[in-house]
Amino acid sequence: MYLHVGEPKSGTTFVQQVMWGNRDELARQGVLLPGAHAQDHFRANQDLRQAPQPPDDPTGSYAGEWDLLVKQALQTDRAAVISHELLAAAPEEQAARAFETLAGAEIHVVVSLRDFASLLPAEWQETVKHRNRFTWEQWIKRVMTHDATSKPGMARWFWRVHDTPDVLRRWSQGLPPNRVHIVTLPPPDSPPTLLWSRFASVIGVDPEPFDLSAARSNTSLGMAEAEMLRRLNVTLGKDGVGHFFYAVNVKERLAHDYLAGRPAALRPLMTDTVQRWAHERCESVVAVLRDSGYDLVGDFADLLPREEPTGTRAVRRVGTKQVPTEQILDAAIGSLATVLRNQYDPPPPTPQESRLVDLGPARLTASPRMTRALRKLSTRHPVFGRLRVWAWRITERSRARRRAAP
Repeated sequence: MYLHVGEPKSGTTFVQQVMWGNRDELARQGVLLPGAHAQDHFRANQDLRQAPQPPDDPTGSYAGEWDLLVKQALQTDRAAVISHELLAAAPEEQAARAFETLAGAEIHVVVSLRDFASLLPAEWQETVKHRNRFTWEQWIKRVMTHDATSKPGMARWFWRVHDTPDVLRRWSQGLPPNRVHIVTLPPPDSPPTLLWSRFASVIGVDPEPFDLSAARSNTSLGMAEAEMLRRLNVTLGKDGVGHFFYAVNVKERLAHDYLAGRPAALRPLMTDTVQRWAHERCESVVAVLRDSGYDLVGDFADLLPREEPTGTRAVRRVGTKQVPTEQILDAAIGSLATVLRNQYDPPPPTPQESRLVDLGPARLTASPRMTRALRKLSTRHPVFGRLRVWAWRITERSRARRRAAP
């Protein structure tokens, strides 16, 4: 059993999309990806961590989702993968509960990492996609002066998922070091196949037959795009729209589908002070890992800061006040056009969503209304949880028969 627990912004989205886009190939090689959609792993993670659910979330309660996913995972004869980067935030007692539910299975923990210096700007713009209203300078100051024990806020959250030695301590309890795997994010100019090859080697599959064409990385926004979105967050305020509405319409449709596709001409400015602090953090993490005995898949050099390119490929770094107004305005106009187009002609279902409807016995649970009803009943009556596992098993057998058909 492989638990891929993060960290965020370390290539996890890309790896997850490769796996979900190639479930049949994983199954052919003996690895089960439980659930019917990546959201099942998100919901299970939220349940395990007892994360609060947005009041406007129409998808049904998170309660019981972790246990249900684990029951599906334990159906495998060889190996299964549960993957979500927010599991990195689980405190020690929740990680222990995860291990308890998997009693009897050989557990491997996989942690993806990148160098701390490049992580910081990427993580700031990610928080902006989650309603952050702090400028880059305000945010980095808070991160540098707070830790995981600070009062609740974005700085505390940052350290919950990015204090690497502590994440590994929480998720390695009772495991021999050789069953804790560190997958490093390759340099930016590496082929995308390299990250997948590294992850595939951990879970024991041949990476060659996998189709990577439909997988995307969780692309960082440029400074102008992030600043436009941050200003939108300021205007919306803390409760301007519901959290679920924001996640669907702003984070996914606006930030991921439009803003991330714009040329990122500007990046956040890393002052000398921030760079020195980040470099020291990189070196301290590498020193801990060298002495840990964990299985390193990649290179320690991947976790150390790199010199940025010069010349035509150079990244232009600016502070918040130096972002040209015309670039922010251009991003805002494009965003407005995107919102209007989505209202006029909603995007079609993704290939994964379309496949859900074609899964025979899964058609019943593909109905959003029926899915919500079953989730609600599952939290009240265990028999409905067993029914969901049963329906999932029938679906998996149907998929296996189709794979075996000539």
